[in-house]
Amino acid sequence: MIEAIPDNMFSWNYFLTGDGHKAFWEKKWTSEQCSVLIDDDLFNVRKHGPGSGKWSLERNGDVIASAQKQSVFKRSFRLDTQIGVLYLMSYGAFTRRFFLGQEKEAIANISPRNLFSRKAQIDVLSEELDFPTTVFSFWLVVLCWRRQEGA
Repeated sequence: MIEAIPDNMFSWNYFLTGDGHKAFWEKKWTSEQCSVLIDDDLFNVRKHGPGSGKWSLERNGDVIASAQKQSVFKRSFRLDTQIGVLYLMSYGAFTRRFFLGQEKEAIANISPRNLFSRKAQIDVLSEELDFPTTVFSFWLVVLCWRRQEGA
C-alpha cells in the first residue's frame, strides 16, 4: 500500500510513500503541470495544450508514460506505459475511488482515506506496476478531485 498525504490541509501537493519508494510533487499554480521528485529522480508532468486532455510523465526529455482523457463527461483516461495500455477510471459518478487496470483486471485501486480528507491510499495489486506510473496515475486522480471541488 502507498500512502498519499497532502502537504497541508488545503494543499494539492502530495507526499507519497510505500513499497520502499517515495515521491513529492509541487503543482504549478497556473497550469495542470508539476515537477515531481520520485526516489530522488526529477520527473515532470506536462500537459499538451489547454483543452487537449493529454498529459505525459517525462524524465530528462524522455516520455515515461502518457495519458489521454477518454471523454469530456467521464473521469477516465487511457495510459500508454512501459507495461502496456492501462485504463484509469472512476468507479462511479459520485465516488472519488478510482480503478487502474488492463481491460477489466485491476492492478491498483486509488481511494480517499475518508469522505472529508484529501489523504489517500493506493493499493497496488500487481508487481508489474512501476512506481513512476503509479505516481502519474495518482496525479491524474488528484486533477479529477480538484476539478470536482472547483479548485
